[in-house]
Amino acid sequence: MPSQRPTTFDDDLARLVAAFRENNPAVFYTLLMTSSVLVTVTQAESLWNRIGEEGEVQSLVYLHFLKNWDRIRTLALAGGGQVAGYLVETMRNALRDALRKQERRQRMERSLIRGLDDRGNEAEAVEDTSGSVLDHVIAREQVARLQSVESDPEQARFGAVYKLKMMMRCATDELDRFALSADESLWQPDDDPEHPHPRTAGQVATWLARLRRWDEAGNRFKPTSRKLVRMLGMVRKNAPEAVLKDKANVFDQWFRRAKVKLAARLRE
Repeated sequence: MPSQRPTTFDDDLARLVAAFRENNPAVFYTLLMTSSVLVTVTQAESLWNRIGEEGEVQSLVYLHFLKNWDRIRTLALAGGGQVAGYLVETMRNALRDALRKQERRQRMERSLIRGLDDRGNEAEAVEDTSGSVLDHVIAREQVARLQSVESDPEQARFGAVYKLKMMMRCATDELDRFALSADESLWQPDDDPEHPHPRTAGQVATWLARLRRWDEAGNRFKPTSRKLVRMLGMVRKNAPEAVLKDKANVFDQWFRRAKVKLAARLRE
């Protein structure tokens, strides 16, 4: 449990937001690590206790902001208000993501240990001796499963949709993790007569990678579903706002279904 501190959350949060708006990372990080903000916001969902260590909580949040500072500022300031709420949710999401990764790793470790006798000694099959043998096994199996989303016609579409959306969200140095398979590259939204100029997912992925690397800070290219809908040719160039919003909602529905399908496949 964290030590008890004076109830100055509102004042501390206001100072943190001011440093964030002023684009002053040094002051922001100092306040984040020394004020009551991080302690207070991590009480939701018992995030502090679930992580288990004050230093680890601070490291996870600090590294998340350090790595994504420009992107977080762009998104937080775009709306013009509610910056404090956005920062609080960003902190919580960083810890939730860390917990999800930890839980996935633990499940995979248990699965690997249970199946070790059937598969033989994995250590003998790993040529690279640097790092943990288990890390290499997990990474190899995750990549193999993610790249194998091609067992039925639906999987090509959902694999393409999932990876395009993740290319919008991930850091630019992680784009290669979401490379499309051959079937996914050929998929295009041509099953609807209302799609005027359908383009293949492979073509869009190439554009998307180029745009993300060119505008890494996200100052000009805004990564949204509406951008993907336009790039995939699902709307006309001068489509009204209502049509654009409707198509973006369709894409987001595909993405939600894709996450369910791929999550089930990764658990197999």
